[in-house]
Amino acid sequence: MKVLSRQDAIDILYGCTVVGTGGGGSLAAGLRMIEKDYDEGKALKLVSLEEIPDDGLVASPYGCGATLQEDGEEDPAYRSLPRLDDSAAVLAFKTLEEYMGETFCAVSSTELGGENTAEAMHIAMALDRPLADSDPAGRSVPELQHSTFYVAGVPITPMACATNFGETVILKEVVNDLRAEAIVRAIAVASGNEVGVADHPMRGKVFRESVIKGAITYALQVGRTLRE
Repeated sequence: MKVLSRQDAIDILYGCTVVGTGGGGSLAAGLRMIEKDYDEGKALKLVSLEEIPDDGLVASPYGCGATLQEDGEEDPAYRSLPRLDDSAAVLAFKTLEEYMGETFCAVSSTELGGENTAEAMHIAMALDRPLADSDPAGRSVPELQHSTFYVAGVPITPMACATNFGETVILKEVVNDLRAEAIVRAIAVASGNEVGVADHPMRGKVFRESVIKGAITYALQVGRTLRE
């Protein structure tokens, strides 16, 4: 297990933005999220796949929606609703953990991108869990089924969704990952075009066989090279 410096984390997000090929959320938002965590004295730990125990549980948290105009006006329907103090993906991760009745031993990214990888890093720091040095896409992807998990036949459920207003949903079963994509997007549409998600809870043995090994370290190398 390695403890990553602030510069390491920044380099990772720049690297994720490069290999993300234009998706994966806002780099600026991802940097703000991680800088705040480091300012608060939190630590980011990176764990290799070999260090994840066979029977340990791993899950993938992220934000799902679509890019909005940053200066766009908020829908009046949402103005009177309460707001979370933290990312909805944090609430989704906690909700899935509570449903599973077991503490997750590691956090997995869901795609490589400036904001969604930052979401996984932020949750790892906020909950003091290590981030797995892997990724199920190796770049950013447009839909939930675009992952090595889907190729490997790993179920996406149970999965948890959380809105920025504090509402939570557990999907125990779905017909397939394409239906999961449709359902999650529908929740996002009804929730200010953004929803936090945590999915693919699986044991370490299955996780190791279903992801791209060393993907975070690769992003770190790309980001460091870009900076230098």
